[in-house]
Amino acid sequence: MTSSDASSISSFVMTVPLFSHDFFPSVDDYDTQRHRDYEALTLERFARDAAHVCSIASRVALTIGGISSSDLNDLLAEEIRGSI
Repeated sequence: MTSSDASSISSFVMTVPLFSHDFFPSVDDYDTQRHRDYEALTLERFARDAAHVCSIASRVALTIGGISSSDLNDLLAEEIRGSI
């Protein structure tokens, strides 16, 4: 790489604001009141996270397959029109 090549490469700067956990409203009080113990709370969070991972995996699979969200919206609109 020559010096002219290095100067033609643009840099990308991304900034992400970081917040302390104390910044956000506490949901722990709500969660612990809703669950009988810490294990039940943890298992529910694992189930929620697993569903999130499945959602992400589905989006990746659709993207790899070349299917866009507009394709899905068109399909849903056709299905709704067909059922009326």
